[in-house]
Amino acid sequence: MKFPTLIFLSSLSLTLSLPVLAQRGLQMPDPLDSLTAEQKRTLSGQAKRLYHAARPVISKASQSTVVLSYKNQRISYGTVVRDPKSKQNIILTKWSEIAYYHKRLKVIAPNEKYHWTELIGIYPEYDLAVLKTDLKLTPLSLNHAATPDIGEFLAAADASNGLLALGVVSVKERSLRETDKAFLGVLMSEKSSSLGTRLDRVEPQSPASRAGLRQGDIITSIDKERFKGATEIRNTLQRLEPGTRIQVDYLRGKQKASTKVVLGSRPSELDPSRFPRQRLNEMQQMGAAPNRIRHGFPSVIQSDMKIQYNETPGDPRDDYTNECGGPVVNLDGQTVGIIIARGSRIKTFIIPAHTISELLKTKASQPTRNYTARQTPNQARGSGRSGYPRRYSPRPPRAIPLEE
Repeated sequence: MKFPTLIFLSSLSLTLSLPVLAQRGLQMPDPLDSLTAEQKRTLSGQAKRLYHAARPVISKASQSTVVLSYKNQRISYGTVVRDPKSKQNIILTKWSEIAYYHKRLKVIAPNEKYHWTELIGIYPEYDLAVLKTDLKLTPLSLNHAATPDIGEFLAAADASNGLLALGVVSVKERSLRETDKAFLGVLMSEKSSSLGTRLDRVEPQSPASRAGLRQGDIITSIDKERFKGATEIRNTLQRLEPGTRIQVDYLRGKQKASTKVVLGSRPSELDPSRFPRQRLNEMQQMGAAPNRIRHGFPSVIQSDMKIQYNETPGDPRDDYTNECGGPVVNLDGQTVGIIIARGSRIKTFIIPAHTISELLKTKASQPTRNYTARQTPNQARGSGRSGYPRRYSPRPPRAIPLEE
């Protein structure tokens, strides 16, 4: 590696809970309020050294990162790649963020030159838009893409040769389509216990029910691996495919038992009472708002890197706007993929580079609706309560090509 790795790693463990953006002023979240002034100065210094140490990693990717702007307001980032069919440079970005602005969207290159863009097509399953422009841009190579392992460090680039976000791989490449997910059929308690994870509910006729598991059982291990709680169990199940056979060890009262479970496919329609949607949404939005289109992707890598999503792009009261659409690399500078969504406070989804390469070999489709740009918050400021006109909704309408 061409940068001080020891500084990078020692700082990363302390700064992953931060936005890790030294150029933005290093905002300290509430959990660090308990630190002394000297500890905060130390942490701030480490984060700044981390930023400078990581810059060589993302410098090449940053040259292929552009800002997509509507009326001088950033709507999203974009990644420049070479189209394998036309051999021309194209821009990939998140479709649902630009849908209402795509006919009047400008691209701003790293050298601050700008030009109008034109929509070529979309890949609805990935919420991915393909744009073209006459501006000369540097494409990011998708050849020899990296396939990161769990725990591997990742870095996201912005369009100013800066570090947008840092994180680690929390879940390897998998499908977010409900019918592709392995299904156990239980609702697990979120309360931690030294004994294991309690089953609050077991669905009738589910794989768990057929294997003999009951409400109140406490899972102690799966395939002899112990877990700290429901989240770790869910992450493990997400990496498995329907039809996989697993061994579940559990406690029923004080009696130890074990059973074999053949995982099924997740039903296309889940009983809302099984997983209270409002509760899940509230949990997902703790810390920052997730993207509206964050489910149903056929193949994504999950990271804990923190990106920003602003429901009112261009609102001067917000510090940041949407940060999807940019490239992600590993610590060797190899391309990992493109950020497509923020799923929750600790979930950012990345379309793998090899998936993008295969996708671009197919024909993109055209939007099925006619989208029209709406008035932006900056234009409307002062005309109504809270600065918005009476007919303006603080959440601009979004294209929704995927079901949530």
